[in-house]
Amino acid sequence: MNPSDYDVLLCDRRPTAFGWAEYTRIHRVDMAPMGFRELWEVFAHFFPSRWAVQSFPPPNRLLDQANKYHLFVYERAPEGIDIGVPAPSGTEGIARYLRAPEKEPR
Repeated sequence: MNPSDYDVLLCDRRPTAFGWAEYTRIHRVDMAPMGFRELWEVFAHFFPSRWAVQSFPPPNRLLDQANKYHLFVYERAPEGIDIGVPAPSGTEGIARYLRAPEKEPR
């Protein structure tokens, strides 16, 4: 990973439900899309030992700008979303696969 291949912009610092976060935008200089691992490697390089949450809003709030990735960066794991530890007390188990509805035959 060559850091000069990426633009990392710290847009602002804002309060969130998980505490204070740095709203950050990342994209490749050549504007090509990035897969999860590439995005994670860029994030880990610029923000070692930090946590981030990527936003997936509903369609009316979508900001889809030429392969730019929007992250909220935190100093520590936001409470309740650390997938590497047991679920917090009070968690309700709802494990089920969600599938697209089947199309009706024409």
